[in-house]
Amino acid sequence: MNKVIIVILTYFPLVSFASDVTFERLDSNVNLSLVTGTVGNYYNYGMGINASIIRDNLWGSVNLSGVTNLQTTLLNVVQPQRISNNISMSGKVGYVLNSYNNLIFIPYIGVGFDSSNMTFYTDSSEPLFNYSDVNLNIIGGIKPELALSKILKLSMDTNIILEEQKTIVPNTETTLAHSDLLNYYLNITPALQINPYKNLNIELFYQYSTALTNNQITHNVIYQGYSSASIINSTLKAQNMLGINIGLLF
Repeated sequence: MNKVIIVILTYFPLVSFASDVTFERLDSNVNLSLVTGTVGNYYNYGMGINASIIRDNLWGSVNLSGVTNLQTTLLNVVQPQRISNNISMSGKVGYVLNSYNNLIFIPYIGVGFDSSNMTFYTDSSEPLFNYSDVNLNIIGGIKPELALSKILKLSMDTNIILEEQKTIVPNTETTLAHSDLLNYYLNITPALQINPYKNLNIELFYQYSTALTNNQITHNVIYQGYSSASIINSTLKAQNMLGINIGLLF
């Protein structure tokens, strides 16, 4: 018996999830930022505004923020008590390099400025030490971004900051001294960005910072058993922060 074998080929086009993704924001946005973090053994919280824009593969970003201290009776393991405030601003420019499908890389450079004042107190609210500093930053980094869907994107901003720290610190119980330091810090900031509804933008991020150098102030005053150099140097470290950006896409 002769057999006739009929082969039916059905064509199913291969669908690439990533190739069909069009993330809505295109990196142009303006946001309100809320953060909480730690520096040394101290707690902080703050808020700010930031914006970024892409035009013809050119990328730019600006940030303005203010941070103050967060200490309550529930955090009394941190000693001595502290009152502080900080204002910072930065600007970055870069170029978007398209990679595979929805993965892009943004190498960038930038500059930054921040100024802060801190006063440390005993438990009985007696002032111990006061210091202030002005930091000038040069920033270089790269920010890869991967669109996972039309509403979801991952990024991993990584940069190195060269920070010139100009501090005014106690020299004796009645005099002050100027101290100029130069330190390098590495910042790694993973973020999850969500575009849940039209132009609404929500981004959760965590900034991990570590010092690559450890230049410290040498002026020191011992008062009521506290060392001003030890306390102040602990707050000159880079800050780890957990935050959220909420804003609009354009």
